[in-house]
Amino acid sequence: MHEQRLSILKNKMKDADGFLMTNSMNIGYFTGFFPGFPSLLFVPKDGEAVLFVSRADAASAEEKCRFRVEVVGKESYVEKLRELLRPGFRKIGVEESLEAGFFSRLKKEFPEVSFDFFNDPWVIRSIKSAEEIKVIQKAIEIAEAGLKAAVEAVGVGVRECDVAAEAEYEMRRLGAESFPFDTIVASGSRGASPHAICGNRKIKRGDAVVIDLGARYRHYCSDITRTVIVGGNEKMEKALSLVISAQEVALSMIKPEVACSELDLSARRILENEGYDKYFLHSLGHGIGLDVHEPPSISSTSNELLRERMVFTVEPGVYLHGLGGVRVEDVVLVEKKKGRVLTKLPKDLFI
Repeated sequence: MHEQRLSILKNKMKDADGFLMTNSMNIGYFTGFFPGFPSLLFVPKDGEAVLFVSRADAASAEEKCRFRVEVVGKESYVEKLRELLRPGFRKIGVEESLEAGFFSRLKKEFPEVSFDFFNDPWVIRSIKSAEEIKVIQKAIEIAEAGLKAAVEAVGVGVRECDVAAEAEYEMRRLGAESFPFDTIVASGSRGASPHAICGNRKIKRGDAVVIDLGARYRHYCSDITRTVIVGGNEKMEKALSLVISAQEVALSMIKPEVACSELDLSARRILENEGYDKYFLHSLGHGIGLDVHEPPSISSTSNELLRERMVFTVEPGVYLHGLGGVRVEDVVLVEKKKGRVLTKLPKDLFI
């Protein structure tokens, strides 16, 4: 599997002589080894890939990789690269996430080589294999169990952090390796901030409580959001109903070759009809896999088209400053003729 992925990457290089990556998730995707310490993978267009690792990672890397693994001691990665960048190499692809200091040193130490930003690893990663989809589905099931536990814990006088604790305990119990982001439990006015993490605030009657969480399982992520309205709140219930309608319209449009931007805009139009579009403060969604945020970007400015076996979130929201917020988020798989929602929790079960 990993040999095939490396072969696909080499075929995408075109006029480049090789690709250099330091992102741990990219390295894991292409080699099967997820480094715990800074590592460097060099993939020449012609020839064998080489992985440079620290001594602490050496044994695990050598066990999982079927190609050359080099241990880096006191010497730097740049010094090791001198052995690989043979005469004639003119262009090397690097990740857009490459550390600025390292990028500057590469340009200084190898002035004869052009280091260009390529997004090929993320393009390849955006199309999921059957095995990846299976693992993501398991991560979703774990997160859904955590979300159910969170909802059961919601009540007047309960602290947000206690709700989050119940969710995280349940996810750990079911096999979550970690959480790809801090669990969000945001009640009342705190819910008007899309990324508010849980705090010590006690939930009150009439609060809309936004619960956004995910689980990491075998390195892959899930990401789900539901909104609980405690004891009734007409204004927030209307907002939630609109958000659900906006999501359903976007979901109905999903199929290969549809523009990601059109999904985002279609959801905004539903909110615009009721004057709520100005309260939608972020893009409609994002790809999900080894990283909780990866291509494709489901935004109004995206130039990407949907492709079969892409997996991403659809998460419209409305955020009313001083009052609260609502958001509903599901994970979707693009199939041959439509999108299939991988999350199963009802959207209105918790109102």
